[in-house]
Amino acid sequence: MKRELIKTNGETLTGYEFDSMLEFLHFISNKNPITSSRSSQTGDFIFTGTSSLKEAMDMCRNGYFDRDVENFQYQFIKVTKQINHAIRRTQLKQDFLGFAPNVPLYLAGHPKNMINVDPVERVKKPLPIHLRFNVAISANKSKQTIQKRGLAFLCLFEMLEQFGCDVDLQLSQCAKSNCFHLFYTIPILKKGEPVNISKLYFPLVHPSFLRRLCFAFEERCEDLEDRQYWFGGYGTPEHLSDFFKLKGEEVEDKTCINIYSDDFNFDNDLKQSFKNIVLDLQAKGVINLPKQKLEDFFGELDLSAIYEIASGRKYGWDDERSY
Repeated sequence: MKRELIKTNGETLTGYEFDSMLEFLHFISNKNPITSSRSSQTGDFIFTGTSSLKEAMDMCRNGYFDRDVENFQYQFIKVTKQINHAIRRTQLKQDFLGFAPNVPLYLAGHPKNMINVDPVERVKKPLPIHLRFNVAISANKSKQTIQKRGLAFLCLFEMLEQFGCDVDLQLSQCAKSNCFHLFYTIPILKKGEPVNISKLYFPLVHPSFLRRLCFAFEERCEDLEDRQYWFGGYGTPEHLSDFFKLKGEEVEDKTCINIYSDDFNFDNDLKQSFKNIVLDLQAKGVINLPKQKLEDFFGELDLSAIYEIASGRKYGWDDERSY
């Protein structure tokens, strides 16, 4: 684990970088709370979705499977099938030889009357892409919205992998209160690693990851001991890109590409958002496909399953509050 403390222009920034989810859980398990607020333990089931901090720790560590996870996995598979089908369609071409005939062209006597696969030449050393998913979310957000944003980012990971990108998925929390900013990041999915929904669902989607485990982390964070900066419970969500700008880091790093979940409106047209990302990566030379083929890909793609996820029941209150 790496920790940094930065004070700049009257702002205090604290950042933690964990090497794995197990290291994050180890931090919580092996430190005693030092703050008077203990919402990680006192939060009720309606707000957190679990009955205790221990239950949340066990679910995160071991993974779990219930009806919500099963539905989430079903919708993920539906979308990934659509992605795979649309990508395969972009790789087809008319040729002299191939695996199947194009009957109308054959009957017309056209020399290129076979359907063949046009292999995509992958970029040799593509820039690494970091998908940064901010788990910080306001308390008034519905269960449906929480599930939708997690499913959308997993599907984006799958899409970029299919395009041959060097992509990983990182979980982050970024919160602020007054002049204090807290950030940490945990890698949860690496390039080429299989997507295990039973393990990924909890940190990406389940409200207890934020409302028990992230709260438990804050209760043990030495920089928050006197809480002099931390008003309004556990802070309010802050955009990841805003945090990096405040640190003085370039959001558009020349050595990698960062894509932030905060930049999405998950209630709007996700296909257009995905398309903008892919076309931008193509313009940067990360995706090696002609623009027209990418246009054809998105013409074929159906992301409606993302909008079908879950019910609209809320985990939390109906009014606007922090977390």
